[in-house]
Amino acid sequence: MRIAREQRARSSPSSLNRPPPQVTSPIRRYNDLLAHYQLKAALLGRTPPHSCQTLQLACERAADVLRDYGRLETDCRQHFLAYHFAANPRATYDAEFLAHPGKAPALAPVLVRMLGVEAKVAVPTGVSAVPGGRCRLRIRDNNVSAGSYTWEVVS
Repeated sequence: MRIAREQRARSSPSSLNRPPPQVTSPIRRYNDLLAHYQLKAALLGRTPPHSCQTLQLACERAADVLRDYGRLETDCRQHFLAYHFAANPRATYDAEFLAHPGKAPALAPVLVRMLGVEAKVAVPTGVSAVPGGRCRLRIRDNNVSAGSYTWEVVS
């Protein structure tokens, strides 16, 4: 047992007086996969498979695709929530104020934990909107085809 521990200690990156390498999963992003190819070639003493210009173009294209994907994901989520709200028009939701409201109009960021949604709501007079404070919300206006809705504080 002692021998195994000593062998692990000798082979760990920290025993080389260097920080451990940080490499992300290639599944997450195409850019990471390209970096892995470049790193592997360098470690094997080979010529990198991609030039700087090719990498730049590929990374820019990947960034464009990721941005488009992010927009699509947001649009889908908004339409799904609008559809959910249309099916449950009288529902109310617990929310938590995340920060003090801004100036006029008094809009405060809230978190609706049940739905995992952050939004800004108009804070009516008499409602204490302190960070961590709780309130109940409902949907005031809902447009399913546009995927838009407006929250309203009810208590």
